[in-house]
This record gives sequence, structure tokens and C-alpha cells, in this order.
Amino acid sequence: MLNYRKPVVFVLMRGRGPGAEQQAVSNSISFPNLEGEPTNGHVSIYKTYWGRQGLGAQESNGSAVAVHWNTGRLPPHRAGLQTVEYGRAPGQLWMQATELRVSSYGRDDMCGGVAAARGFRDGGLHWTAVLPGLVAGETIYYRYGSAVDGWSSPAFFVAPSSPPPLLPPLAQSDGAREQDAEQGINLVRVTRFLAFGDLGQHSPDDAFQHCDCPASRRNTDAMERLVAKSYADGEPGAHAILHVGDLSYAMGYAAEWDAFLHQIAPLARRVPYMTAIGNHERDWPESGSNVGQYDSGGECGVPYAHRFPMPLPTPSPLKSIVEGKGKAPRRRVPDLAYYSFDQGLVHVVVLSSEHIAQVEWLEQDLTAVRRDVTPWVVVALHRPMYFTGVDGKGGDDYKVAAYLRDAYEEVLLRHKVDLVLAGHHHSYQRTCPIFNYTCAPPVEGGGAGYWGPVHVVIGMAGFANTPIITFPPRQFVYTNSHNHGFTRFSAHPEALLFEYLVPLIEGKLGSGTSESVVDGCLVKDSFVLSH
Repeated sequence: MLNYRKPVVFVLMRGRGPGAEQQAVSNSISFPNLEGEPTNGHVSIYKTYWGRQGLGAQESNGSAVAVHWNTGRLPPHRAGLQTVEYGRAPGQLWMQATELRVSSYGRDDMCGGVAAARGFRDGGLHWTAVLPGLVAGETIYYRYGSAVDGWSSPAFFVAPSSPPPLLPPLAQSDGAREQDAEQGINLVRVTRFLAFGDLGQHSPDDAFQHCDCPASRRNTDAMERLVAKSYADGEPGAHAILHVGDLSYAMGYAAEWDAFLHQIAPLARRVPYMTAIGNHERDWPESGSNVGQYDSGGECGVPYAHRFPMPLPTPSPLKSIVEGKGKAPRRRVPDLAYYSFDQGLVHVVVLSSEHIAQVEWLEQDLTAVRRDVTPWVVVALHRPMYFTGVDGKGGDDYKVAAYLRDAYEEVLLRHKVDLVLAGHHHSYQRTCPIFNYTCAPPVEGGGAGYWGPVHVVIGMAGFANTPIITFPPRQFVYTNSHNHGFTRFSAHPEALLFEYLVPLIEGKLGSGTSESVVDGCLVKDSFVLSH
């Protein structure tokens, strides 16, 4: 049972739906440390400094990681004691976070729907502590909470890794390698991401719940095993996790955010968990979302913004959900859902497909990228620019895809973006290198040429799969709407390996299967990009 920061009761019902009848009610059940227990911990990349051009970036190596957690609404004298203690060895947490923020939201901050009615449950206080000046690649041990209200269990993460000098291994002199070692710089030669969308959550006791996603549990368990095994082998199995929208599927039922955060905690407390906003977090009429449907259940991005505060875009415009008519929020709430960050060899841009296109900012961001430092550029957003398999017109999805292509494709092509990752369609789909629905032409004499990014739909992590019911056109190299899974990509200085992984059910390989097995998963699709 989770600590929801308030007492709970169990109600036995007979029947389902509006006709269900209450049979019995339990006594009120509470926790010893009801409001003070620090819960829902996760980490994110706050800032990296790898010498980007312009935008006020620093030239020195280093990074900052943010630690996020949740408590009840503590009185000021106890809230003021919340902090993060951290250090470079287990049990030696001698440093404290110096930059601490706290936020909260109430029923009046919702835009309407069930989020402002029967689905609302107070979310308590949402804490963010920034750990600055971390040495690239070092292991940081930490805990959050306070001596009065208790500490979380200890956890650790690896600080964002700086990219290596982009030279052949033998071209770097022994003296240079020794100098790097003396300075304590961990220059990795591979950067690994786990990436997926549309996850949801599922109770470990298989209890049915609103918007239940059993496959999500199989995937988070498989990723947890993969990450744990890799640390045992001496290297991170993932330097970051990229969740491209539709996180918890709470859709106005606030308690499901706690269940979701509890499910991802074994991963998200260890590996920076970076997110994009999806329609089921943001969309609501007259609230500033671009599409304007009712998909968020009235949340309109508010719980997401408080529970998953990502880095601010640079440069950062002042933007918020403004007061409006009818069902618009009655308070101003942060509404910045796009940003970028560096991790090792990869520059990642996260866009919001639920807002007006961020073209000017994207142009500025990509212009500032140094491809000699981060040779790989990945763009992530929730709704895809390319997808197939939906019969007929496809409703708003095809319209939004066309809008996104019109807004972004020329910018992506001009800056030679390598990958575009999206979700929303609950399947796996991979295009050819593509621009304006045209695949890259063959390069005479062989070799690699650039004609546009490869677009990959990775919305198959947990929610019920969307059938691909039409024959995919030739622009789609591989499609799969039968399996749930996740993806992993491994970036090297001159090549990037992308894999679509499906966890083996109970560790058994079915008869007649020709796919290879990697880290307890079937490799359903893989491809390599090269520079």
C-alpha cells in the first residue's frame, strides 16, 4: 500500500459502474509518518556544460542534477528542514543541496473535469534540490528528507558524462590520456539511452485500476533488471531515460500519479528520467494547448509541471497558462514544456507537440550545438510527424502530424538531426531517413548520405497497442503493433545503434523465434546510423 499523505479507507462494492452498491467500509488506515515521509523520488539532468556555442553556456566541464521528491503539506518549521544529503561514497553524505525549491497545487489549479472533482487528491509538497558542480561520470550517493521527518532509503546515480575527444583512440597521446585521468574526467566512448512512450502503470498485485496497463510493469521490471545488471558489470546500462509523453495516464485521478512514480522509482532514482509532455498530461479546451481535446481529464499540465520539472529552455521566455474563461485555470501555472540537454555524445531536444510549434527556439538551440562535441542530435516529442496504420482520415492525428512537419522538417534537415522519437500511436514504427515523405536516394558508390532524420514511433511501452490496420507505405521500414517493449540506443563517436527490445515472458524464448536475445529481451528491430 502506498502512502498517499492522508488516511485511506477501503470500500467493498457489489457490481460495477453507476449501479454498484456499497457493502462495507473499513476503518481509517494511516501511516506512522503520514505527511512527513519523503516519497516519489527521481532525478533529472538539470544542466550540463560541455562548451556549447552561445546561449550563455559555460566552457568548463561539469553538470548539475536535480533530485525531486514529495511530502505532505508540512508546517513551515518542518518544511524548512527538507534537503538532500549527498557524497561520493556510501555512508559518507557530507554535502547538502544549496538550491532548494518547493511547489504545490490545489483543486482550483485544475482546468475542470474529474481533475477538479472526484479525481482530485491533494498532492502535498513537491521538492526539487539541485546538486551543482558534479564531475562528469562520477557516482553520487544521496538521500532526501530530513532528520525530523525521516530520510529516504539511500540511492545513487552517475553524473552526466562528458563526451570524449572526437579522435581515433590511437590519435590521443598517452600524455593526454594521463592528463584526463589526473583531472578526474570520465570520458566515455559510448552513451546509452532507454527511450519509450505511453507507459502508464500497473499494480504489482495485479489489482485492476483506472486505465490499467499491465505491460508497463513488465517493461519497467525489465529495464530495472537491465540497469542493475549493467552496474554489476561495471558500467551504466543507461545514462538517461527518455519518456516521450503520456506518463501515468492519471487523466484527472491524482492518486495514479503516486502509483506511477512508485513504479518507476527503481529506475528514476538511479538514472536521470527526462520527459516530454503528452496529450494525456496537457490537453484541455481553452487552456493553451494546441489541440484542445479533453485528454488530460482537466489536469491541463499542472500535475505534470509540478511532479516532473524539467530544465528550462535556453533562452527562456516567460510563459504560463494564463487566466481565461470558463474552464481555464484560476491561477497562473508554469507551462514551459520544451527544453534541451546534453548527455555524453548526444544532444537531446524535447519539444511539445501540445503547444504552438517552438520553431524559433528550436532554430536557436540547434544552431548552438557543437557537432564536434555532441555528434548526435535527437529530437523527441509526443505526437509523431510520421505514422501509419490508421484507417481513414485519422482525425486530428494526421492533421497534427502535417502541422508538425510543416513547422519543423526544414529546420531538422538544415541542422542534420539524426533521430526523431515520438509516441502517441501505441506501436513501434520506423521510417527510412526521410524528408517531405521522400526517402533518402541511394548514394552512388555506396557510403552514407544524409537526406533527413529517421523517425521512430515508440509508443508501445504499456498502454493497449493501437492496431496497424492498413498496409504500411514504403516509407516505413519496420512496423509492429503486436508487442509491448522499449528501445535502447547506444551512441559512439561515429555510429549509433538503435534497438527495439521486447522483454521475454518469464525468461523463456518461444519456439520458432529467430530474433536474437540481448539482456533478457528479444531484439525485434535494430539499425545503425553512421557519420
